[in-house]
Amino acid sequence: MSDKKKVMVVDDVPMNRKILKLWFERHDLEVVMASNGDEAIEVFYKEVPDVTFMDINMPKKDGKIATEVIKVSHPEAVVFALSTDPCDMHQQADGGYKPFDDYLQKPINFSLIKSLLKDYQFELEDEV
Repeated sequence: MSDKKKVMVVDDVPMNRKILKLWFERHDLEVVMASNGDEAIEVFYKEVPDVTFMDINMPKKDGKIATEVIKVSHPEAVVFALSTDPCDMHQQADGGYKPFDDYLQKPINFSLIKSLLKDYQFELEDEV
């Protein structure tokens, strides 16, 4: 059994998944992926990742619904939203992004990912 931290990347755009997968693997993380909300739920229950990066707008089941389903049985799950939409479209009155733990706007900014993970006590290994 691996002691690597596990990240799940959920996005309906294959290139987005590939870019994130390669970047996380360069930081010595195990990566599992899904291409829509239904797959995300299935993969989450099978793999139980340490952190999930979830696209919001996807076919079948969107990222918000998939995250709500996951958090019913795993309220401690850390799920970050990814979207091309401006973050204020998804921000709640209290400043949060329920059901997500936080929000990242695309295009992907790896410095922001590093900072966000650090805020959640999820330290990245140096690139290998």
